[in-house]
Amino acid sequence: MPRSSGLLCLMVVPGAALGAPSHRSAVIAVSASTTISAVSIPGAARQNWRQAALSVAAGDPRRTVIEAEVDAEHRAGTDVRLAARATTRTAGGSYYFGAGFVPNATFRDRWRLSGGAEQRLGTRWQASLDLRLAHYRDGTTAAFEPGLTFGAAPALALSARAINLVDPQGRYRAGAALRADFTPRRSIAWFASIARYPDREEDGVRRLDALAAGMRADIGDHWQLRLSAAQERRERSYRRRSVGLSFSYRPAAR
Repeated sequence: MPRSSGLLCLMVVPGAALGAPSHRSAVIAVSASTTISAVSIPGAARQNWRQAALSVAAGDPRRTVIEAEVDAEHRAGTDVRLAARATTRTAGGSYYFGAGFVPNATFRDRWRLSGGAEQRLGTRWQASLDLRLAHYRDGTTAAFEPGLTFGAAPALALSARAINLVDPQGRYRAGAALRADFTPRRSIAWFASIARYPDREEDGVRRLDALAAGMRADIGDHWQLRLSAAQERRERSYRRRSVGLSFSYRPAAR
């Protein structure tokens, strides 16, 4: 299943992550990211996996932003995902719908549908819900992830997410993710996360334990840099250590 807990997510949500302009005009943002992973698999030689993505977004960040993405990952072979997502802001929150498919998939899901929403609950709490369907060779897996974020301090947010998965045979599995975000000023932010959850790949559902940390920094009025590092251990599957880099550019100044 796609990882939505933010552990390795480098793709910027344009408009929201880059900051909304003070006037209601259409904006276009471009994001490019890459991740390199050192992977250990029992009984096999050490491998290096690589992933790269390019996304383009347009719209009004006060209303709706539409994003298109090409995401390629190389393991023993290469799978390329084509995806689109529309995010709409509402009073105190937002909601989104997304879809993607992988032509001739070898290890990724063939297609996926997703949707979700987030809503402020007072001044310090925010609730979220993410729903996903992902189709593999042996059937379709469903996931639903309710979450809560608490503003513990002006610069500190603490988040918890329940990760629930139902496999094609109807078996239910559950996990959780915790994350802390520290934003000492608008132009820079840090995060750390820990998770244990059921992870869906072509070989089935396995428990995955993950640790991650990273940062975001605005560079001038147009550029944003993101760095991250993560470690994952997938039950009876692999152990992965990865580093990621992302650049985003928005032509319109913030």
